[in-house]
Amino acid sequence: MIDMISKGRLVSGFVRGGGQEQLAAGVNPAFNRERFEEAHDLIVAAWTRPGPFTFEGTHYNLRYVNLWPRPYQEPHPPIWIPSMGSSETIKWAAAPERKYPFLVTFSGRDLVARYLNMYREQARQYGYEASGDQLGWAVPLYVADTDARARAEAKAGIESLFNDFLAVPWEMLLPPGYMSLPSMKSTMRMRKALGARARLTMEELIDNGTAVVGSPTTVREQLERLRDATGANNLITMLQFGTLSDALTRRNMEMFAAEVMPHLR
Repeated sequence: MIDMISKGRLVSGFVRGGGQEQLAAGVNPAFNRERFEEAHDLIVAAWTRPGPFTFEGTHYNLRYVNLWPRPYQEPHPPIWIPSMGSSETIKWAAAPERKYPFLVTFSGRDLVARYLNMYREQARQYGYEASGDQLGWAVPLYVADTDARARAEAKAGIESLFNDFLAVPWEMLLPPGYMSLPSMKSTMRMRKALGARARLTMEELIDNGTAVVGSPTTVREQLERLRDATGANNLITMLQFGTLSDALTRRNMEMFAAEVMPHLR
């Protein structure tokens, strides 16, 4: 319906979901990945196959699948894969039959570069070179006239996002079976960084590149720095975060559109 209303402007993000969501839904975390991949197959089939048809899977069984209205875009809306660095997700998204854009979320700049370069290397193992359009970064971002003003206005929103809204106990975030051992090892460094203190400060999050906050010049330099390190062409900006007010959010959007976006083009 969104694809129809927007006349083909929808970009869909397929997210595997965190361990806490498996517990809340009463689903065995050990089946999370295969449920995700089967759900992907079901949705793509519903978008592309004229119904009604029967879908018989391991986790999903539907006697009649008959999607209406059909998507505006053919064969279906683009699929992007946000992730925090799971090696299995990188391998699955980069597969030649998919080549889905891969976006790193809620991670410092070093980990963003590391995971995007892992995607590039995986693509080479599949026999092709990943393009910049297959690489992306999602980041909370705030821009104001000066660095000092931007930091003062963004502080409460940034710190509430990471300390109150995203904070999840380890036993809920990574229940047994949710993540493979190799993926757990690859994300351990990032998780230790985010969980090292009782409460993270905005300064820490800015310093390690998990958030981008500053004047138009500072923001442009930070974005250019990561672009040069990864060749990523996709940027997802979180221009409202945590407790950031409506007024500050609107001004943030206006400043970003006027002072940053033209330079990105």
